[in-house]
Amino acid sequence: MMKSRRKSLWMIIMSILISLHGRAQDGWKELGSGNAFLNPNAHFLNTATDHAGNVYGAGLFTNASGYKYVAKWDGTSWQEVGTGANTLKANDAILSIKVDLQGNIYAAGYFTNAMGYSYVAKWDGSSWTELGTGLNSKTAIFSIAIDAKGTVYAAGDNVFKWDGSNWIQLGTGTNSLKIKYWPIRSIISDASGNLYAAGQFSYSNGIASVAKWDGISWSELGSGANALNANGTIASLAIDAANNIYAGGSFSNTPGGQGYVAKWDGASWSEVGTGANSLNANGQTPGAINSLAIDSKNNIYTAGSFIGANGYRYVSKWDGTKWSELGAGCYALNANLDIISISVSENDNIYAAGVFRNINGNPYIAQYIRSGMPPQPTPTFTQIAPICAGGSLNPLPTKSLENFSGTWSPALNNTKTTTYTFTPGPNQCASIATMTIPVNAPTKVPTFSQVIPVCSGSSLSPLPRTSLEGISGTWSPALNNTATTLYTFTPLPGQCASTATMTIEITSKIKPTFYPIEPICSGALVNPLPSTSIENIKGSWSPAFNNTETTSYLFTPSGTGQCATTANTIVTVKPVPPIVFSTADTLIPPNTPITLTPIITGSVSSFLWSPSTFLNNTVTQYPVSTPQNDIDYTITAFYTNGCSAKNKFSIVINRALLLPSAFTPNGDGKNDIFQIPPSCRFVKVNEFSVFDRYGKKVFNTRNVAMGWDGKINSLPQNAGTYVWYINYNDPILGKPVIQKGTVVLIR
Repeated sequence: MMKSRRKSLWMIIMSILISLHGRAQDGWKELGSGNAFLNPNAHFLNTATDHAGNVYGAGLFTNASGYKYVAKWDGTSWQEVGTGANTLKANDAILSIKVDLQGNIYAAGYFTNAMGYSYVAKWDGSSWTELGTGLNSKTAIFSIAIDAKGTVYAAGDNVFKWDGSNWIQLGTGTNSLKIKYWPIRSIISDASGNLYAAGQFSYSNGIASVAKWDGISWSELGSGANALNANGTIASLAIDAANNIYAGGSFSNTPGGQGYVAKWDGASWSEVGTGANSLNANGQTPGAINSLAIDSKNNIYTAGSFIGANGYRYVSKWDGTKWSELGAGCYALNANLDIISISVSENDNIYAAGVFRNINGNPYIAQYIRSGMPPQPTPTFTQIAPICAGGSLNPLPTKSLENFSGTWSPALNNTKTTTYTFTPGPNQCASIATMTIPVNAPTKVPTFSQVIPVCSGSSLSPLPRTSLEGISGTWSPALNNTATTLYTFTPLPGQCASTATMTIEITSKIKPTFYPIEPICSGALVNPLPSTSIENIKGSWSPAFNNTETTSYLFTPSGTGQCATTANTIVTVKPVPPIVFSTADTLIPPNTPITLTPIITGSVSSFLWSPSTFLNNTVTQYPVSTPQNDIDYTITAFYTNGCSAKNKFSIVINRALLLPSAFTPNGDGKNDIFQIPPSCRFVKVNEFSVFDRYGKKVFNTRNVAMGWDGKINSLPQNAGTYVWYINYNDPILGKPVIQKGTVVLIR
């Protein structure tokens, strides 16, 4: 009768909530169900989260090799962490799991190594390895802790510290941890690096208590009147942002024997919640507290064997004022055995795990969802579009968009319009849903204008989404301009038209070819590269032709209707080393032999000098000339690579400096300038001046190539006799010479 009244009351409450436009409420959601479990015979005993929000579970389940292992929730399903040679080789339960800031996973428990000792295993992202050797705990490792510096601690029959190479027991001799009965069930560290261990020690006559390691020795946390008043087992420790320590377990604070949570505020222990606000109030069955967790707002969460009003195990929350069941009614935690572990991620997601089972008979980890669980929701599904009679109908989804599992009835019928009913599976807190699938008779066949063949790689315009008959739809697959493809047009729902196909032919590109170009000599004049290939493909070349170095040229087809690729050709340019003389011109005295000494690099097959005048040999590199007057020689070097180079060498005879006796600056281009003859261009002029008959200087220069045009300040001077004066350095003698004379200006 009581259950019936509760059920009626619950239905009334749900109806009220639905009428209030489906206000959201808190509740538990299973992480994975059915085939989402890695091992259906497993028991999750512990959970942990990393900085990325991934969830890890560990416990009694085994893999195909018979070893215990760690599972990771990837958002969709559970996956074993490490398989094959990288499997976690644990022979018994995994009791503790932690993840450090770098994402390394540490697992510990009943499993043993080859020496028969309990140990800690580390997952580095690739494989599991034993974390050192010599961890000689005579009991299982029940707890792992990682402090702010990343140091790893393990607790069993004592507390051990991993120094990066070995396990070291914390405290020996008079400073050792005085354990009396049970192994250490839980260890934690605070921000200052102090370590706290929970168990039964020799302090306080063996009553369960908490010990503190200050870096040198162990001491009981509170003694005498301030001792922790417990006579059972302390199963879990937690610490909040203010460094308050919380202890929970199966110990009791009253003769009635109720499990509770105790708080150490730095001076003494006190019960968290008393009287009506105590943890086991309101007729709830007393039981053990197996795990504690604290979120960023300092709310405390407990998990254990205590039972809520609905008969299921549950998680309790302390909000600073009172204890309350976390999740109730339709979205209560559906557990019928102990909840072993509770954990809170960095973003305050709450996860509960244990040996309890869900309705499918599988163990699971549940996540607490805040204000995201609508009261008695109606499952929803993506509406199936109308089909034509006889068209294919895929099986309706057995899970709704909200992940409700269930079944549909009646069987699918593709010959007439039918309404189908979805019935959720038991205990899913969801109502039935319906879906009507219209079935229409097809009446139209869409047609389209055929697309002409396209050159491979050319652009393809989108296919029309409306047929010539006005039928709208979509094409698949995506357009492919590299291969001939068959495309299917699928009409949009509600038009009752059949599909249509079109094949678009893709023509392979022709690669242009050209007759080979023979190597050329550097600087040679050659015809332009051909703009039409042997296959009559027209195009252009780039870069611009370079006749001085070997270059690769790219031919790019141009114009329409040419289905061709680009092509490359290399024009080899043979080097032509230049012929160099130490000086461009040479000045010598009359009747003086001179050896011509061109500087030539590269492999030369022969030489030729021209003209042959005054030369003793025209086919040697270094001939001798005895010139009687100024002469220009040209040497041609023929290289073994088939190329040739030329250069000119001038010989000037050093003669006396002779100036003309008259000049006619009348602008006719003949004798308009009075100047030093060009044959004396090697002379260094210190002064060249012209004076009138009164001694006035009318012209002056030091430039051997400059002369007097018969003007002063652009004004023509009178005809008559003028005196000239030259001071120059003789290029042969190397000393100054002065010459004077007269010149007649004729008009």
